[in-house]
Amino acid sequence: MTQITKQSLAIVLLSSIMITSCTPKAGEMKTENLKPLYESHIADEGLRNYMRLISKNISEQEEQNIMEEESKRPEINNIPLSSELLDYIYELCNEYEIPYTLALAIMAVESGFNPKAISPTSDYGIAQINKSNIHNFARATGIENVDPLNPKHNIQMQVYYLSYLKQKWSDPKYKFSEEQKYFMTVLAYNRGETKALEWVRNNGWNNAYVRSVTKVKGMIETNTYKNE
Repeated sequence: MTQITKQSLAIVLLSSIMITSCTPKAGEMKTENLKPLYESHIADEGLRNYMRLISKNISEQEEQNIMEEESKRPEINNIPLSSELLDYIYELCNEYEIPYTLALAIMAVESGFNPKAISPTSDYGIAQINKSNIHNFARATGIENVDPLNPKHNIQMQVYYLSYLKQKWSDPKYKFSEEQKYFMTVLAYNRGETKALEWVRNNGWNNAYVRSVTKVKGMIETNTYKNE
């Protein structure tokens, strides 16, 4: 790509000045359609081609800058994980189209970001993957020699499962609103799919676990979260 300099940018800006040319006709002035300078009859072909090239390169550079800005991981305070691991989580969430802050909030609620956590109900690691799901999740994500206490393995299974649940509850047969899809995704992560449906039938759209995750998610998004 041609390097964009301040000088070339100035030329492009100058070329955007609109000009008119006047041709006398029957005692009045006729105005041509407004055109950029580099498309007018006073610019030679070489200049026009150069201007188009520079304009194209500037547009491509602006698009690249926007993409780079969007791909940057947001800085969030008080998350006790390495930058490398946070980058890994952010990339996974983008790949699986899961909110980064939701994945973090679930880790916070499930284990307090402890990668070595093991619960009495056989839930393992930073995102508390249940023993009964580890083999299937590892196979679905292509993890070989899975170690649920390896934070990268654990988080990949977590984000995969959230994506699976999100897609499941988006099935038109459930007729869920966006808020209900979110509720079911979070609830089923904690209780399993069948028990999540049973909960809603018996108790409605109100659950302490979902409230807790949602509260922490909001705190993470506003940089008010404290890992205590």
